[in-house]
Amino acid sequence: MQLPEKIHIQNELYLSISSYEPKHITQQQWFISLLAEWVQTIPLNKHQYYIPLNKKLGIWHAYIPPFMQKIECAELNLFEAESLLRSLHTKYSCGNICLPQDIDCVVLNIEKSKRNNYILALNKTYEEIYQHYHKGHKLNIKFAQKQEIIISKTQDFQNFTKLYRLHSHKDIPAKYKSADHLNALIKACMDRGHGLIFQAQNIKGEILAACFLSDYKDRYVYHLSFASEEGKEKYAMHAILDQLIKDQANSNKILDFEGSMIPGVAYFMKGFGATEEYYYQYIWNEALLCKIINFARRVKSGIFK
Repeated sequence: MQLPEKIHIQNELYLSISSYEPKHITQQQWFISLLAEWVQTIPLNKHQYYIPLNKKLGIWHAYIPPFMQKIECAELNLFEAESLLRSLHTKYSCGNICLPQDIDCVVLNIEKSKRNNYILALNKTYEEIYQHYHKGHKLNIKFAQKQEIIISKTQDFQNFTKLYRLHSHKDIPAKYKSADHLNALIKACMDRGHGLIFQAQNIKGEILAACFLSDYKDRYVYHLSFASEEGKEKYAMHAILDQLIKDQANSNKILDFEGSMIPGVAYFMKGFGATEEYYYQYIWNEALLCKIINFARRVKSGIFK
């Protein structure tokens, strides 16, 4: 099977040599083709992993593109994951990637930081899961239930994109709000039966909140969401997630919130009783231009203010 033509490895089309079926949607060929124009494939443990690449000022970088939290290689042991990181570090003078494994990389001169993700196992009854909701979430859900909110699924991804760009959190970077990118990604997931949009409407039919999730194998991934001002006042997003959890309780599914470094969003995720799991960001800058780019990134993010 040949990768889509827009994905290249150093200007050469890559032919798949493995029948490996990824456990996570972000390692599906069609999915990653929508996230990154270039990839490096690395075979490890009889599997192949797709590492996104981009090019800045003539320098190739290994990186994590929008809508991809980390390289999903949980099948690898620590030694194999270290081999993957070493391979990328050797091949590319600059990199910024995330992996599930905690790798000792002091000798590699790679900067490491710990990041968090939130997951909720849905293999219990709704009542058992609800017991672990935060008190505030329980009160918000009870309030939402009195607001005549209607929860439904929709196929209208274009309207979702329009409203997401209008109402999504102000701290979400602009690169996550490209209409063309969002529409292509959501449509591709939905066309393959791997995408869901849930929305909450008031009695006038106005959309108060909505979220887009991918549905692949045993995992729902909570990718995108928004709420209008009225939706926030009525806790419409709480109502959506509570309904999803109620519908999927007693299943083998996992609700993956994909984490967040925004405190308010993280609190919202944890409030449903989600447990914390960790992954690790690895950054290296060997080329002078990479060091300049990284310094500019830190200044922009306010690290040196």
